[in-house]
Amino acid sequence: MKELFSLAKTDHTGYESVVLGYRLDFGRGGAYVAMALILLGVGLDYSMYPKHLVEFTIARFICCIPMFIATLLMPTQWGQSRIQFLTFTWLLWPQILIAWIISATDGAHSIYYAGLSIAIFGSGVAMPLSFWQNSLLSILTLV
Repeated sequence: MKELFSLAKTDHTGYESVVLGYRLDFGRGGAYVAMALILLGVGLDYSMYPKHLVEFTIARFICCIPMFIATLLMPTQWGQSRIQFLTFTWLLWPQILIAWIISATDGAHSIYYAGLSIAIFGSGVAMPLSFWQNSLLSILTLV
């Protein structure tokens, strides 16, 4: 009986370290991929909405700044204790950018609507977020 209760006090630091490493790797890797895709979107802007090219390019770079800051904070002691918050926060920036681009172009008829769907899909499949975090990200995107 004593052994049964000792299992409840098992040290889980190894598991927690592995999960933290996983979240750190995927959070940073996902942010780098997202920043690259955001900046490569300039090509789409050039072909679809050339009159908005300058403002969209500036907005794309501005969007990447807080995302990059999040990737710099993630490996710090402060960032590791808030890894899910930092990951969730950087995921919001592309959604805000895409929503703004949609509103600045053709609204619901804009080709950029697909970007919102892709970003939600990517966060749900590739990112180590909980069900509630993915649900909140989806709801905030709809708003």
